[in-house]
Amino acid sequence: MAGTAGWRQPGVVERDGILYVVGERDGTCYVRRTADYGKTWLKYSDDSIEKAIGPVPGDQRAGLVKLVGQGRALVALLPQWPDIVVYVSFDDGETWSEESRIRT
Repeated sequence: MAGTAGWRQPGVVERDGILYVVGERDGTCYVRRTADYGKTWLKYSDDSIEKAIGPVPGDQRAGLVKLVGQGRALVALLPQWPDIVVYVSFDDGETWSEESRIRT
């Protein structure tokens, strides 16, 4: 997908025709959205094409899921040893908050 240069450990999830792409760059996990398989990126309210979720070690992969219920939340799981940190967005990735931690 164009425009994700420098991203590591990418992942993708689809919901209602929107692809949510998550990846790590410089120790931070970011999310982008596309409706045309990455040819163009949907913009957020501040005119940016990506939003930071939180810190993640560069050798780890983040998990991402878009829920049908529970307010249709977007949920990211970021490994931060010794925990997996659960971040949630209720506005399609515009803002993120730490919801909980899972001790591994």
